[in-house]
Amino acid sequence: EMWQDLQTRLSAIEGGDAHLAALAAAEAAADQAYQTAAAALRSKREAAARALDAAMAGELAPLKMERAVFTTALTDAPAGPEGIDAVTFTVATNPGAPAGPLNKIASGGELSRFLLALKVCLTRQESDITMIFALCAVDGLPKSFKANINSTDETSNIISIIFLKHF
Repeated sequence: EMWQDLQTRLSAIEGGDAHLAALAAAEAAADQAYQTAAAALRSKREAAARALDAAMAGELAPLKMERAVFTTALTDAPAGPEGIDAVTFTVATNPGAPAGPLNKIASGGELSRFLLALKVCLTRQESDITMIFALCAVDGLPKSFKANINSTDETSNIISIIFLKHF
């Protein structure tokens, strides 16, 4: 039994270079497959970003943000399980103002309207969705929210929006 254990260890040592070469080849193949998949994912993300930006442009006007510009920015990121991209939503809320990250540029009210538009755009293909929004104002819905709900039949057919008031 000891003899067989020693033989196994010796074989592993003698065949170590071949084993390392096989591992290096497997690593190179896995890296190539990852790079190919990451490039395909980036291409799909670029197409989705263009579609989302166009859809958002259509949703912002009824929310009284017709001059705002929403853009989905893809930048390089370290390789990871989610690919090689970092995705940032950028906005310019006033004409001529520089665009910046949504979470840094938008005021609280603007942020809530951008998020409402995003939810409408991202759930457009879904059915039987109920969205619940909490509003702090007790005198009724803001005009911009009413405008968005009534802006198109398409929106009202896709989602039900329930507004809750805090008293």
